Amino acid sequence: MVEMTGSALHICIDPLSAPRRTRVTIALCEKLTDAEITYSGTNLVLHYSAKDASCITWT
Repeated sequence: MVEMTGSALHICIDPLSAPRRTRVTIALCEKLTDAEITYSGTNLVLHYSAKDASCITWT
């Protein structure tokens, strides 16, 4: 999911196939967000996150 709010572009990644992979993705997202990278050609700061599999409900 990609969503723009104010001066930020939020990128949220769905959980991966194994919990350990999701945990690594979450850690990577935190590092990328901390770097305060801007989207090329804009002033939009990229904020990365990953959904934790425990908060997903399957229907």
